[in-house]
Amino acid sequence: MKAKGVIPFPKDNKLTCDCGFEFNLIAPRSEIEKIMGKKML
Repeated sequence: MKAKGVIPFPKDNKLTCDCGFEFNLIAPRSEIEKIMGKKML
């Protein structure tokens, strides 16, 4: 299920903005999984 205007969390943990800069999302993903107590799909 995808909410309108929401981008799903990238499976490769990389988010590229329109300018081409690439964000590494490994640390935020790990923190979210730790707080939730389960893995993200």
